[in-house]
Amino acid sequence: MKYTFTLFFAICISLSSIAQINIQTTAESSNYTKTSTYEEMRDFVKKLDDSSDILRIEKIAESTEGRDIITLIVANPMINSYKDAINDKRVIVYIQANIHAGEVEGKESTQMLARHLVNN
Repeated sequence: MKYTFTLFFAICISLSSIAQINIQTTAESSNYTKTSTYEEMRDFVKKLDDSSDILRIEKIAESTEGRDIITLIVANPMINSYKDAINDKRVIVYIQANIHAGEVEGKESTQMLARHLVNN
């Protein structure tokens, strides 16, 4: 397992309006001829995190290669930690993507979903 990329979010009925974040994944910017490297994926989610108060990145583990395994929390209002979601009454959705090397569709689509949630 090279790395695991997860998206974990809690959604309220109404999300606040946020300025649109117009960044593309590696797949989108290459007309789907390439997929994101670990570094490109981290850069992408960092840009989302820097641009939004409803998204936060948390390290949940470390891979055998020494890379951070991260989770994205998307919530409005934001929770303090993914552990706080246990008592949260909002809908919780957990998505795990790219757990096996070569299964890149989940990694790319999860980045796009995170961008969509932050933008909408």
